[in-house]
Amino acid sequence: MSKDDFGDLPGSVRSFRRCPGCNFDWATGDGVRACSLYDCAYLPAELRVACEWCGFNFATDDGHIRCDHETCPHALQLKANLHTYLRWTEWVAAQRAV
Repeated sequence: MSKDDFGDLPGSVRSFRRCPGCNFDWATGDGVRACSLYDCAYLPAELRVACEWCGFNFATDDGHIRCDHETCPHALQLKANLHTYLRWTEWVAAQRAV
């Protein structure tokens, strides 16, 4: 895949980079992170896929569900972000391969 294949990603998502000292690989989920997963203060809203209330992660489909994910407005937004998040992880991996 070329970087042109990811033109649908918002600019805020394309410009996001991990903080200095953070060794967490967002594309693979590997590495050490200084903060909680998806808790990065600089993570664009479009990449948020984990609920800050219950910790349920829509990218990995794990955590403790405390709401109806079909009606909760917060859960619906996080689920809507999932496509962008997955495209972004593909983009990160493609950038690494260049």
